[in-house]
Amino acid sequence: MEFNATFFLSAISFIIFTLLMNKILYRPVMEIVEKRKTFFEENDSNAKDNESKTKELLKDKETKIQSANKKAKTFLFEGNNALKEKKQQHLKKAKEKIVASLNLEKQNLESEHKHLKESILSEVDEIANQILENILKKRTKG
Repeated sequence: MEFNATFFLSAISFIIFTLLMNKILYRPVMEIVEKRKTFFEENDSNAKDNESKTKELLKDKETKIQSANKKAKTFLFEGNNALKEKKQQHLKKAKEKIVASLNLEKQNLESEHKHLKESILSEVDEIANQILENILKKRTKG
């Protein structure tokens, strides 16, 4: 095989072309590819961080909601118990008032009954005395 000047010229042209392509095209393209690669890696890392933060926020939100629900249930339960207690107190006071009123009315009725009984007894005594007087008058006349 013979090597002539064309072969060497072609080889040198190829080497120069490769060096120029390296400098002009391949390195800038490789730099762009590297920049994109780091950009995507950073975005992926940020997305994963954001996802983990989102999960933490959701867990925190759930715990806060559960805590608020527990507090609300406790508040309602305590309020309900307080209302029941007030109701019982009001009912007790009302019963006491009714019992006191009934006792007063009972005393009034007993007093009135006693007074009426005494009045009836005195009237019976008067009527009995009148009857006796009438009987005695009839016997003395007769």
